[in-house]
Amino acid sequence: MPTVVTIKKTETTAGDLATYSGTINMLDYIAQNPIILNCLVHAKSCDRQKHTPVFFEISPKPYNHQMWQQLNSLESNFKCEE
Repeated sequence: MPTVVTIKKTETTAGDLATYSGTINMLDYIAQNPIILNCLVHAKSCDRQKHTPVFFEISPKPYNHQMWQQLNSLESNFKCEE
């Protein structure tokens, strides 16, 4: 089974340079079954450090599942070092 990734630009989340969402269709190598992973990608800017951190949130759970709240809190609490 080939891995198929679909990513598209979505409405930019506050604090992001850009935000993307998509799916990853792949084989769960442990269970040997197809699996679909949902994905959110957050590109941030740390101008003073001249870095562009990118956060990948990936879960097989639907976007309305509480797991996404936990994943979003990791990204939203990120701060560039001063």
